[in-house]
Amino acid sequence: MRTILLLACLALPGTGVVGARLLYPDRSIQHAGVIIGANGTCRHWYAGASADAPGIQGRLQHRQNFSAVTGACMLVAQPCWAALGGFDARNFAVAFNDIDFCLRAGVQGFATVWTPHATLIHHESASRSADDAAGELPRYRRELAAFQARWNSLSIED
Repeated sequence: MRTILLLACLALPGTGVVGARLLYPDRSIQHAGVIIGANGTCRHWYAGASADAPGIQGRLQHRQNFSAVTGACMLVAQPCWAALGGFDARNFAVAFNDIDFCLRAGVQGFATVWTPHATLIHHESASRSADDAAGELPRYRRELAAFQARWNSLSIED
């Protein structure tokens, strides 16, 4: 059923990327869309809020466009994937590859949609080390610098 709800969003005209609402195992919000420009980087909107939080003007209860969604659960339309040539693994091996992809999709005229109607439990970073873990920080800093340079995220705020 969740896949059908995501596919329905992908069928919306001009849509290139669709992301689901993700909850932590404790049922608080992990992902409800990505906000660009927070301290020169990006963050998940309403991360840590209660799963039943309505959001500003009830926005957490409605499908909407965002600058980006997380790649943890993302559907991509084939024309969008083909136009972008996939993720940029050279500059963003671990961090920001999903956000960069969504932003490039937007530049190419594809919409990025988030829906609360497909909700999954997500164990964030369960399959990899956190970006601030020992040994990961130099890589993260390189990827952050590449993201900030490409998207001028120090000067924008969603």
